[in-house]
Amino acid sequence: TMLRRAQQTKQELVAQVVERVGEKLKGNRAEMTAAFVRQLFRDMPPDDFEGQTVENLYGLALGFWNFATQRKQGAEKIRVFNPSFEEHGWHSHHTIVEIVNDDMPFLIDSVTQALNGHELTVYLVIHPIVHIRRSDAGDALEILEPGTEAQPGCIHESMMHVQINEQGGTEATTEILNLIQQVLSDVRIAVDEWQQMRDTVGTLIAELQSNPPPLPKEEVAEARALLEWVNDNHFTFLGYREYRFVGTGDDMRVEVVGDTGLGVLKDPNFVVFEGMQDHENLPPDIRQFVQQPKLLLINKTNRVSNVHRRVHMDAIIVKVFDAAGAVVGERLFCGLFTSGAYSLSPRDIPVLREKVSNVVAKSGFLRNSHDIKVLYHILETYPRDELFQITPEELHDIAMGILHLQERQRIALFVRRDPFERFISCLVYAPRDRYTTDLRMKFQKILEESFGGPVTAFYTQMSDDALGRLQFIVKTQPGAIAEVDTEEVEAKLVDAGRSWSDHLREALIMSRGEGVGLSQLRRYGNAFPTAYREIFSAQEAVRDVTQIDEVLESGKLGIYLYQPLEADPVEARLKLVNAGQALPLSDVLPVLEHMGFRVVGEMPFEAKPHGQSTVWVHD
Repeated sequence: TMLRRAQQTKQELVAQVVERVGEKLKGNRAEMTAAFVRQLFRDMPPDDFEGQTVENLYGLALGFWNFATQRKQGAEKIRVFNPSFEEHGWHSHHTIVEIVNDDMPFLIDSVTQALNGHELTVYLVIHPIVHIRRSDAGDALEILEPGTEAQPGCIHESMMHVQINEQGGTEATTEILNLIQQVLSDVRIAVDEWQQMRDTVGTLIAELQSNPPPLPKEEVAEARALLEWVNDNHFTFLGYREYRFVGTGDDMRVEVVGDTGLGVLKDPNFVVFEGMQDHENLPPDIRQFVQQPKLLLINKTNRVSNVHRRVHMDAIIVKVFDAAGAVVGERLFCGLFTSGAYSLSPRDIPVLREKVSNVVAKSGFLRNSHDIKVLYHILETYPRDELFQITPEELHDIAMGILHLQERQRIALFVRRDPFERFISCLVYAPRDRYTTDLRMKFQKILEESFGGPVTAFYTQMSDDALGRLQFIVKTQPGAIAEVDTEEVEAKLVDAGRSWSDHLREALIMSRGEGVGLSQLRRYGNAFPTAYREIFSAQEAVRDVTQIDEVLESGKLGIYLYQPLEADPVEARLKLVNAGQALPLSDVLPVLEHMGFRVVGEMPFEAKPHGQSTVWVHD
C-alpha cells in the first residue's frame, strides 16, 4: 500500500541519516546526535519524507542539534532563519522557526496558533520531547531513550522545528522572533503561576463562606458554586489581578492593587478592559456597570490569549463590597473556559443553571409541554459564550423571541450590547435551505454599515432545525455606538435574504392578483434557469410569463419587440418565444438582416413551466 511504501521510505532515510552521522562525527557527539536524529524524526508523518534527500535531512538535524546542545534550564532558545547550503548545510523554500524549551503544557498549540494568527502558513511541525541530561552550565551530556528511568539532572525538553512560508529580510524574521518570545513568556508565567491562581480561588471560596458580602444568600451560594466548578478543571487560569475603586461620582477611578498580579496579569500595564486602565477615571457607563450590586460577572476581555487558544480571554470578575454594601473593588481572573464548559448542559453549570431556570419559570409554560421542550432546546444550544455573559432579562427576551420564530420560516435578528460597549453580538436566524456564503457576506455588510464597525468574528450553526443560526461579533467604539433601530436592520437582512423566486411571487401577485398570481407561481416558480435570473428582474419575468402563456395556448411563434430603459436609443431588443425547441440562429439572422437590422448579441434561455412543455426564449 501507499502508506507502507511511505513508512519504508522514512525508515530507510532515517537509517541513512544515522549512518552519515556515524561517518562524519566521532565519540559522544556522534552518539548524542544519532539519538537526537532518531527522536527528531520518530513521530514525523511518513508523507513528509517524500522528496527529501539524506543530505537535506542530515543538515536539518545536525543544525538543530548544534543549536540545542547548550541551554540553561528555565531559559528558552529561539531562532528564525532561511536555510541555505552555504550557511546551514541544507536548503528549504520555507522559513524555519526552531525552539528549545523546558517541556510544559500549551507550547505546540500556542506557537502554531500565534503563527497562523499572523497570517503565516505552517507547513510542517516536528516536536519531539527529548529526555536530556545537562551539566550545570547547560551543556548536553546525554540523551536518554524514551521510556528509560528518570535520572538525577535529567529534564524533559520540548524541541520544536516549524516550517512556515518564506519570509524575506531580517525585519520579518525579527518580528516572528519577538512574537514567539512573547508567546513563550506568557505560556511560562501562566503555567508557573497556575497553581497560585487556583489557590487564590480556593481562598476566595472560603472567604465567601466565612464572611459573605451583604447580598442575597442564593446569589452568594451560586457564585461560590461557580468558583468551585471552574476550579475543577473547567477553566484554564492565565492571569489574576485585584482592583480597587477610589473616589466617587465622576472622579471615581480604578487602581490595580499593589503586586496582586499573577500570570499574564503580573505586568500592571497589561490592559484587560479598555476604559479600566490603572489610575484612570471610569467612563460613566462602565462606572454604572461596576457599581451594580452583582457579586459575579463573566465577560470577554479586550485581549487575545497567546496561550493555548488564540481567542479573546474570558474574565471572571468577583466584586468586593464594603460593610454598607457598596462596591469598592474587584478580583479578576482571566483565562479560557475548557471544553467541558462548552459541551456540558447549562443545567449542570452554576450561574448558567440559574439563568436557564429563571427564563423557564418566567415563561409560565407547563412542565412537559411542547413549548417547554423547545425552550430548553433553545437554551441548551444558545451560543455558550453569550450564555455566560448575558443578563437573565436579556436572555429571557431573546429566548422567547427565538421560540416564537420556530414555526416561521423567516429571517430574524437579535442583538446584545457588551456592557463595556466594545462589541455588539448579533444573532441572525435564517431558513437553513436559503443559507449560502454569499448571503452570509451580505448580512455581514449590512451589520457593519448599520452598527458602524467591522465584524471581527462570525460563527455558523446549522442543525436539523428549519432555521440556521449565524452569530456576528461587530467591533464598536466605547461611547460612540450609533443609535440603531434594530427593526430597520432586520428589515434590511430580510430583504437581502429574499430569493429571486420571492420577488417573482410578489411581482405576479401585484400584477395579476393573488388567485392568478399564485397559480402562475406554481408553474413558473422554478421555470427559469440561473443565467436568466441573473440578467432579468422578477418584473421582467412577469412579462415573459404572459408571453410564454400566449405561445403555449396558440402554439405559434411569439415575437416581441421592446426597448429597455437603459438601452442605447439606436438599440432595440427582440424576444422570440418558441414552444418545444430552440430556433437555429442561421434561420433567424437572414430575416432580421433583410429587414435592415444588425444583430449584435443573442441570449437563448430554456424555460420549463411545471407540467408543460419546454419553451425557448431567444433575447
